[in-house]
Amino acid sequence: MRINHLNPDPQMDHICMGSLISRKHILTSEHCISTESPEGIQIIVGSTNLYEGNAYFIYWWISYDQWATVREIQLEFLENDVAIIRLLNIVPATINLARISAGHNTDFYNIVVQTVGWGSENDSVANNRLQAVSLRVITKENCESRIGRLLNQEIYIEEQQTVCTIANPYALLSWGDSGGPLLNANSIIAINRGICPEVALGDPNVVNYHIGIAYYRPFILELLYFSCT
Repeated sequence: MRINHLNPDPQMDHICMGSLISRKHILTSEHCISTESPEGIQIIVGSTNLYEGNAYFIYWWISYDQWATVREIQLEFLENDVAIIRLLNIVPATINLARISAGHNTDFYNIVVQTVGWGSENDSVANNRLQAVSLRVITKENCESRIGRLLNQEIYIEEQQTVCTIANPYALLSWGDSGGPLLNANSIIAINRGICPEVALGDPNVVNYHIGIAYYRPFILELLYFSCT
């Protein structure tokens, strides 16, 4: 995703990532779009180079919180940070779609998974080529222990919602990687969110944290298969 489509600089304007889950739907993080207007964002599809690919405009978007409110579903978590974007035009069938995993967060404990992202060359400029990295999913207890040691306090991780990963040598999500997929066997198991704790950036005990999609699967599938527009 990028802003400033009138005079674009792909590396400077890149803000977040998303996953194409149908010919017209993008799965991403709510925080990537919550402060933007649909007219101000372009979705770049079909290339591993930021300077290539085709630009698509947004028809509408909806967050999990908005969907749950309409469905009169009580919100269990303070932050959900999951959203679906509907593109204005259909993406051609030559572009592969991402699948939605049927697994639960705990199914992937100690499994090596993959993620992709643009990373960054410094605090504000994305790489121009898509990067891929392998990560290992760690247990809830391991995640809590790592974060707790760095913050010197007891930490609780919501297992239904959160997936934590690490790598050796360590690999950390960058600012522009939010909204991208965490993949197992080419299926999305979670959405990239960030690192924790941010105050300990550079410490090998820092973890990547992701929003597991198992809890949000009803929202995703309803929008994917039963959306009228």
